[in-house]
Amino acid sequence: MVLTEHKKFYDEIFQIKGFLESPFLMFGFQELTPGFNPRLKDAKAFKGLLHLMGVKEVTVLDYEDPRADIHFDMNYPFNQNTNKLIDSCNVVADVGCLEHVFNSAQAMKNCMDAVKVGGLYFLHTAVAGYCKHGLHTFNSDMLKWVVKNNGFEIEYCHYSGSYVVQAITRQSFTANRVASYDLLCH
Repeated sequence: MVLTEHKKFYDEIFQIKGFLESPFLMFGFQELTPGFNPRLKDAKAFKGLLHLMGVKEVTVLDYEDPRADIHFDMNYPFNQNTNKLIDSCNVVADVGCLEHVFNSAQAMKNCMDAVKVGGLYFLHTAVAGYCKHGLHTFNSDMLKWVVKNNGFEIEYCHYSGSYVVQAITRQSFTANRVASYDLLCH
């Protein structure tokens, strides 16, 4: 769920050049807290909010939620049904899903792999020992290291309590991909 208390960060993120572009891939179906954006009161979910803001093509990937467009378990590498996502998205957004996936390194790899060069990877996840939510809490410095060593540049980074909110641009492909994911796993 996208919380009202995080609205100020989303207002800033929506201003980042390229964030409201299609194709847009959401990792996880996300509902909005009631009152998240009173001007767009018809939006009950993040996908609907994006449509109202002008994003034409929004695809939601979620393993369990029946409202998702693609049902896929992010614990595993993309397969013949999802390989079409690789290098296909201008924006990939993970709003609080990574910490719920057992194999978080694979889920993060899938997200990064789906971003086109020049596109954005948006990550909102638990950090700094926040242990009341999900399976994992992450070291924010390690998350930054992983994305930087996989051809991304951090454009926006804020902390909201025990969550990090980052918007990251994919600059290039890199040969360090596998090594960095292995390091994230240790």
